[in-house]
Amino acid sequence: MFHKLRERFNSSPYLKKIAALFSATLIGQLLPFIFVPILSRLYTPEAYSVFGVFMVIAGVISQIGTLKLDQALLIPSSHDDAIRLAKTSLLSLLMVSALSFPLLLLYFTDHFFTLYVSLASVVLGAGLIFLQLANRMNYNKTIGLNKLVLGVSVSITQTIFSVFQGGLMLGKLTGDSLAMIPFLHRYAKSILTTKAKSPSLVWAKYRKFPLITLPHTLFNTIGNKLPTLIFAYLGLAQLSGEYENVFRLGMAPITIIAQALYLSFSSRFVELHQQNELVLPFIKKNLKGILLTVVLPMVPFLIISPWVIPKLLGEQWENSGIFFLLLSPLMISTVLASPFVYIMQYVQKQHIAFGLEVLINGFKLAGLVIGLQISNYWGLFLFSLFGAIGHVIYLLYSLNLVKKMDLNLPKSEK
Repeated sequence: MFHKLRERFNSSPYLKKIAALFSATLIGQLLPFIFVPILSRLYTPEAYSVFGVFMVIAGVISQIGTLKLDQALLIPSSHDDAIRLAKTSLLSLLMVSALSFPLLLLYFTDHFFTLYVSLASVVLGAGLIFLQLANRMNYNKTIGLNKLVLGVSVSITQTIFSVFQGGLMLGKLTGDSLAMIPFLHRYAKSILTTKAKSPSLVWAKYRKFPLITLPHTLFNTIGNKLPTLIFAYLGLAQLSGEYENVFRLGMAPITIIAQALYLSFSSRFVELHQQNELVLPFIKKNLKGILLTVVLPMVPFLIISPWVIPKLLGEQWENSGIFFLLLSPLMISTVLASPFVYIMQYVQKQHIAFGLEVLINGFKLAGLVIGLQISNYWGLFLFSLFGAIGHVIYLLYSLNLVKKMDLNLPKSEK
């Protein structure tokens, strides 16, 4: 039996890609988990609240800057065209990030905060662009090395910089910058020597990405951090920081795992469809694999999290264990639905995906607001539950699209 499994694995580029991305991701995430008890004792919940707001703002600016053209990098027929498109996205990112600094100064009096945000937006956006280029060209080792360096460097630098004000932000900026080195080694020369695509050509062919995919992504970026933002707005810095740390502890690794699945799924999905092969069986295998290898192992830890998490983080994180358990519906639904986000982009249904994202975040916000009328715990639980319901709707619609794609294949190819 093991011999057959080994033969199947060795003959499948798709399985090899998942293994390469997962192994580096898991190793890269091991050190951050080791550092969790250290960082939670070096930084207060209030510091994590500021860090959460920082990550939301930097994430929004980076997404706006790239115009979400990183999501279009699988489309061009040649690698040279993809690199030209990537350069266009990078130039837009640099321009938007530079403009963000003086604009942020109008609202925030902390100059270091605004500087960190502007610099982080460049690093985050460039990372997204290079990641998709590497995915397109199947540079799996480069992607794996990026994930490995990212997990290691952020934890170490945040620990070292704890003696400085804003150490979490400075550590994140430094760690992400170090993780860019494998990508820069691959692409710096080609990006610098290649001419960018003209804005008119980009707009003519890829305008759905800035018009639809961009706001879709912004809703997703902000939606996951609604409790961080709302608790901070209400002056509940302790709760805001606790949610941010729990999100970092639970959702961040899941998001990285889901991204590895997404990168593997999207390239294989395109390959199958372009070869006129059925894709629904492939998706069903993916769902089954995610349930068995990711979701089921999560369940025991979710059950014991109210007792384990507070001991792990320390006395000042009194709500963290219950927060972690209350987020479990959202964590599970995120890892199930995330790999299949690419389906609607591929079939040019970005407007539907955007509408569903608005619906999901409307559910989350409604759940949070309704629940907060009862208690903070109910607010977070309904936020998580309503978000999970939205993800299930998104997944079911995606599966329906795939069924139609398979039905439209030539009969001889089915």
